[in-house]
Amino acid sequence: MPLSLEDQSYPLATGRKGWPEQPTKDNTMSKTNTPKVPTHEVFHVVGDKDKARWTKIGIGWQHQDGEGMNLIINYTPLVEGRTVVRRIKAPQEAEA
Repeated sequence: MPLSLEDQSYPLATGRKGWPEQPTKDNTMSKTNTPKVPTHEVFHVVGDKDKARWTKIGIGWQHQDGEGMNLIINYTPLVEGRTVVRRIKAPQEAEA
């Protein structure tokens, strides 16, 4: 697991055709409410309890009103399992 959010790279979150729009002269995105760093991680989970295998498959940003979120899924699982979205913990919370 990465040490901090700053250490992580999100290559599919930006700069890829078909993914979220990039700033242009016509679309500056200067007044966006989306945080620069994702607020959630998306996992595919196979199994239960101690035998569960968690695979990170994407990231998410919570809407400002708290009623939903935008997700970027980098991987489509081919095996049966469940999708879990978890809030990314601050470094202090993760150590506790």
